[in-house]
Amino acid sequence: MPDAVIDLKGIGELKYLEERDGAIYIGATVTWTELLESEMLKKSFPGLWEAADLVASVAVRNTATLVGNLCNAVPSLEGGSPLYVRDAVVFLEIKSGKKEVSIKDFLTGIKKTVIKDDEVMTGLKIPVEKDFGEVYIKMGRYEGEDLALEAISPISDLRSSKEYRLYMCRIMVKRGLGASVSRMETGLPSLSTRLI
Repeated sequence: MPDAVIDLKGIGELKYLEERDGAIYIGATVTWTELLESEMLKKSFPGLWEAADLVASVAVRNTATLVGNLCNAVPSLEGGSPLYVRDAVVFLEIKSGKKEVSIKDFLTGIKKTVIKDDEVMTGLKIPVEKDFGEVYIKMGRYEGEDLALEAISPISDLRSSKEYRLYMCRIMVKRGLGASVSRMETGLPSLSTRLI
């Protein structure tokens, strides 16, 4: 356990959600609820908007942040995959100044990131893409092949077996790819449509 916990929510400079210079900028204190309420995010980055819609509960979304989600680096983090496919960049502050790190370098393993003890993540930016179809699918505990099967290493635990997770990955990838292409071409399925 740490000796102290620092709450960043009172730092006004970290509360920003804006689109400029061809990218979306999100500060460390922006909550999941604020992401859901953003029409700009819904239009420019529907994958992350849909991920926000699937985060835990209303109470959690009202206090939890995307930046906190990334810093936890748990395998089930909602923000990871949408940011990864968009080549997001995270902002870290250190005593000597600021630095930017690609999301692909930021997440280094289960519950592991490149953040050092004297660093803090202050926000991130996501390039805005044109003609980019995407959808976010998450298999919930109560809902519910290509190259994805080679890229994942599911585990068996109390919630489900490794074999079941591999089976569901095939279904999720097939539905996700179909929905992404359809969304790019026709605008459907609408956001928050449950595909699983």
